[in-house]
Amino acid sequence: MTDAPQTLLAFRAVLAALPVADADALTAAATRNGVLTKPLGALGQLEQV
Repeated sequence: MTDAPQTLLAFRAVLAALPVADADALTAAATRNGVLTKPLGALGQLEQV
């Protein structure tokens, strides 16, 4: 296990060193999330059973 950063500056350095997110993976995740979740505004409305 690695040691946690002890200061905010050290934590920011760790975050800055992370790799950039893959654009294709982001698009695929957003598409998949759209299939799995309710449409915008659907929560709180009664559904036909």
